[in-house]
Amino acid sequence: MNALLKINCMNKHILLCLLMMFAACLAAKDRIIENPACEFNPSGIFSVSRIELDDNETRLYIYTEFIPGWWVEFGKKSFLEDCATGKKWDIKDIRQGEFDKRISMPASGDSTFILVYPRIDESVKKINFFNEDENSQLWIYGISLNPKEKRRSPNDPVPYGVTKWIDEELAKAKRKTPMNFNKGEFFSKDTARLIGYIKGYDKRSDISCGIIYFGNEVTREDLPRMVRIYPDGRFNCLLPVSYPQHLYVSFKNRYINFYIQPGATLAMIIDWEEFRMADRLRNIRYKFPNIQYKGALAAVNEELTAFYA
Repeated sequence: MNALLKINCMNKHILLCLLMMFAACLAAKDRIIENPACEFNPSGIFSVSRIELDDNETRLYIYTEFIPGWWVEFGKKSFLEDCATGKKWDIKDIRQGEFDKRISMPASGDSTFILVYPRIDESVKKINFFNEDENSQLWIYGISLNPKEKRRSPNDPVPYGVTKWIDEELAKAKRKTPMNFNKGEFFSKDTARLIGYIKGYDKRSDISCGIIYFGNEVTREDLPRMVRIYPDGRFNCLLPVSYPQHLYVSFKNRYINFYIQPGATLAMIIDWEEFRMADRLRNIRYKFPNIQYKGALAAVNEELTAFYA
């Protein structure tokens, strides 16, 4: 009798092990990508935190960060797109939410929603995500399905070519040191220059230029200037100033203050994550506290940034 009980127990253990092995085999068929890298995300509110792919469906985990009490929305026109071929997969379902309905953010300011799509072909390497609500459209470009690919980091170095360009342009500046006000240096009609680089910028952004509103208080002239952003993220602008000025450059209602003097060139390096943060914090005027400055007026601008942050 004892021997029979031992055999039965052994059979149960064997069966349990077989079931666990079968479950593991099934799970192994699923592909899971945690915090996938992407080519470009213009939104500070939405990001893809996880992708699950199995034989039946594709699940996109959309992590949202927004102002508590404000709302987000997911539309029925949402789809995924193969970056290589343009093939599309329309959305099937949403979990933890409803289509075309305003979803208020909780007190924590963050939530995760699961968007369900048909099965994606195994040959697909990168996908674009599209979402449309009653007020806007959103693309997140080049979401990688390679779990080993790393996300871009704000700590990534500035490309050598950009650094070389900035250094060369700073070397061309007429004024290499700040004005000496004790020696009466203040009025000096000359061209100042603002140059810079946006790390992580992509030409698919809806920000293609900026504008600087400024004028001459003595002559009562308004002298706005456009700031051109090049496809690689560099930007520059010439400013015909007659005295030192504390100004701001506006990139689609994102305001960045700076201090400039006649004849000087100021360089600023901004990370795209700062623009995403400004997008997320829409109820305040975001101060862009993490700008890197170069040039004769770098130290003054760093002090002003710290003061206003």
